[in-house]
Amino acid sequence: HRAQDSLAQAGQDYEKSVTASVGRLAQEIKTAKDIDSLKINVLEHIRALRDGIRTRRAQERELLSQTRSELENVRQTLTATRRQMLAVEKESEKYSQAALTDTLTKVWNKRALSQRLHELFAETRDKPLSLIFFDIDRFKQINDTYGHQAGDRALRAIAEQASKSLRQKDTLYRYAGDEFVIVLEETDINNAIEVAERVRKAAEGIKFTYRGQQEMTITVSMGVSQAKDKDTPEELLERADQALYQAKEAGRNRVMAG
Repeated sequence: HRAQDSLAQAGQDYEKSVTASVGRLAQEIKTAKDIDSLKINVLEHIRALRDGIRTRRAQERELLSQTRSELENVRQTLTATRRQMLAVEKESEKYSQAALTDTLTKVWNKRALSQRLHELFAETRDKPLSLIFFDIDRFKQINDTYGHQAGDRALRAIAEQASKSLRQKDTLYRYAGDEFVIVLEETDINNAIEVAERVRKAAEGIKFTYRGQQEMTITVSMGVSQAKDKDTPEELLERADQALYQAKEAGRNRVMAG
């Protein structure tokens, strides 16, 4: 803006100078007594105009250079600002991701589950939505017998195996403690039961020892439910939790539908 203001002011000054010079030349033509003196005066005015034009061009070049410099500064500032914004966005995304991820198992956490379910229930659904609620059988016994580090290892193992057993649109969440939830979009309860059975069988294949002690195996109990028309996220979770309780009562290591 400074360069533009200077250029505009220089243009106004130049226009005034030329107008004044032409006016003086016209006056001298009127009052000239002979042709020789008129020629001399005209030549002087022409030289003055030529010098003015040269000065004006020099000013324009200088102001153009300033404008280019200012534009380059603006461009560099915008580039730097854009980079800073991208860096801030990446940091924000990283922290948002961390806030929604379970630190132990690296799957989504309960907060992420709540957020996703409320998003899904806010949408108009024309396809079924199902949910699997499961936990590790006798998990407290693992902690009490082998220690909490062994329990953590069991949680990581089941999260890994469950994730491998899911389809592309299925999402695993750690709900609390040894409890996990799988959200199955565009899935009815029968297909959800099939997914639950895959996860249950994958859990049976987990075997590991901890600090040289006897080999440990893991089983899981699973409850499955499908969303109804007027359900809330809490009601869908509650029915799956009740089905999980029924699986426990029926002997564990099985899938029950609610």
